[in-house]
Amino acid sequence: MGPDQRAHERYRPCRNAFISLGSGFTCVGSILDISMRGAAFEYLDYKDAQAFRGGSVDIFICGTYMHIVNMPCLIVYEQPLPAYSDDELPDGTMVRKRCGIEFRPATVQHREQLEVFLRQYKQDRSA
Repeated sequence: MGPDQRAHERYRPCRNAFISLGSGFTCVGSILDISMRGAAFEYLDYKDAQAFRGGSVDIFICGTYMHIVNMPCLIVYEQPLPAYSDDELPDGTMVRKRCGIEFRPATVQHREQLEVFLRQYKQDRSA
């Protein structure tokens, strides 16, 4: 799908913007782009780890009060980035993975928080 086919504009990364997978901030990824509809991000994980199953994510910008807690989402894709073939890497090796999610705001509050987050995100991006 080309960028001209997207219903919502996607914004490129600003510094210090992250997504935390699941609960407890055990896995945090850098946002590659984000829109009202979804986001793409990269994170480090073990080569042999199970794929992120989704459910919800936290979205935040470090150094600000911007933090959306438990944003419901659906995984669109998750894939390791090609640095080596899987055969060359031993189990337990950390690899970069890319993940695309679709936001599924469960409440009006989630949607409003996402709108405020994107306004701050665009402002931080231009700084």
